[in-house]
Amino acid sequence: MIKGKTVYILGAGCSKADGLPMQAGILKEIFQLKLYTDIDISHGIMDTPVKPISRDYLERYQRFEGCRNLLAEFLLSNFGTFYQKSKMTDLLNLVEETEIFNEKRLHLEELYLMASELRISLEDVFTILDKIDMQREHWREYSGLRISKVNDALKKCIIYVVCYQMTQIHERKVYTKFSELLIRDRIAMGREQDGLSVITMNWDTMLEQELYKMCRSNPKKVMPDYCFYNDSFQENTKWIPSVLLKTKKYYNIKVLKLHGSFNWLICPRCGRMLVDYEDNIAAYVLGADKLEMSYCRFCSNDFQLENRPLLESLFVSPTYIKVFQDASIKNIWHNAFIELSEATKIVFIGYSFPNADFEFKHLLKKSLKPDCAIDVVLTNSDNPNYYDKLLGRTSRQKKDEIISRLDIPSSRYDCFFGAGRITYHYEGAETYLKGTGL
Repeated sequence: MIKGKTVYILGAGCSKADGLPMQAGILKEIFQLKLYTDIDISHGIMDTPVKPISRDYLERYQRFEGCRNLLAEFLLSNFGTFYQKSKMTDLLNLVEETEIFNEKRLHLEELYLMASELRISLEDVFTILDKIDMQREHWREYSGLRISKVNDALKKCIIYVVCYQMTQIHERKVYTKFSELLIRDRIAMGREQDGLSVITMNWDTMLEQELYKMCRSNPKKVMPDYCFYNDSFQENTKWIPSVLLKTKKYYNIKVLKLHGSFNWLICPRCGRMLVDYEDNIAAYVLGADKLEMSYCRFCSNDFQLENRPLLESLFVSPTYIKVFQDASIKNIWHNAFIELSEATKIVFIGYSFPNADFEFKHLLKKSLKPDCAIDVVLTNSDNPNYYDKLLGRTSRQKKDEIISRLDIPSSRYDCFFGAGRITYHYEGAETYLKGTGL
C-alpha cells in the first residue's frame, strides 16, 4: 500500500519533451506556420499541404490566417522599430493594391517574417491587452472593440497552432510513461485511497489523451478526473461526470488544470462545461468547418439559428493580471489547495517557476506543509553546473555573478523554498520517469 500523498506539478517543459513548443516560442510559431505550398485566401484556392493534416485543420486555416494578419499588424505597430513599422505600411499597401495572388502571398510572408523577429513576450502582450480591456481604454489608434478583436485573434492563433502541433506528434514518450506511472500507482493504493494527483499549468491535452487511451484499455475501471462537474461534448450515454467517478467505483486520477484546457468548451448561456478526452475541441471556435459543433447541444435548440450562443474556449491567458472568474476554474484552484495541503511530496516536472505565476506561488506558500518533500525535474541546460563548466577558468566570484544574472529555474526555486530543501533532477522528464521502475 502506497502511503502519503504525491502531487505532480507539470509545466510546459513536460510537453516540450514530447515535441510541443514552449510558451516563449508560441508567437514565433504562429508566424512561421505554413501548411500549404500555395493558398489563395480570397478565392479559396489551396494547393498541396506541406505536411499530412486532417481536413478540419485545412478548412480552419483561412480563419487562422485572418487572425494572424490582424495580430501581426498590432504587434508590429506597437512593438516594432521605426523601420519595421514603415515597412509594414508599405507591405499592407502592396497587399491591398496587387491583384496577383502570388505577389500578395509573398508580401504577407514578409510581414509575418518581421513579426516573428519581434522579441516581445507572450506575457507582456496579454497583460497589455487585458489591461486595456479591463480599463475600457481607447489605446493609441485602437478602439476598445478593436483591442478585443486583437485579443480574440491572439487566442485563436494559439489554439490553432498548439492544437495543430499536437496532431503532428505521434510518439509521446514522456506522457506515455507518466500515464503508466499514474495508473500503476493509483490502482496499487486501492479505490478508497487518495494518494496522488496531478496539477498542470498546460493548456494542451497530451496527458489526458494518453491517460484516457490507457484507461480504456485497462481491465480495471480507471478514469481521469477533472474535479468539476462536466458533460460530454459528444452525445455519450455512457459518460460519467468527474465528480461521480468514485461513486461508480472507479479508480479516479485527479488532473487539475489551473489554466484551463483546449478540450473544454463552456456554454455562455447555460454554463455547462463540455469535455472531450480525445479531441481538442477548442479548435471548433475557429471556424465554420463544423459550425453545428460550435453550439451547446443542451440549450441551443431553444433559439433561432442566428441567435444561438456559441461555445467558448476556456483557457487562462499567461498575463500578469490573471482573473479567475469561471466557477469551474475556481473549483479547480480550491481542489488544488486541498491536494497541496495534504501532500507529503510534490514533484515539479518541466516547470520553470515563471514570475507570471504569482497566484500559484501564493497557493504553494499557503498550502504546503513545512516538512513536505520537494523534487524538481528539469533538463541539463537548467543545471548551474552546466554553466559553471561553460565558463571554464573564470573566477568563482565572476562565475557566481554571471550565473545569478541568468535567472535559471533553480535560482527561483531556491529563493522561494529555501536553498537545500529541494532535490533536483537534471536528467529530464523521460529519464526521471524511467527511474520510477516502469
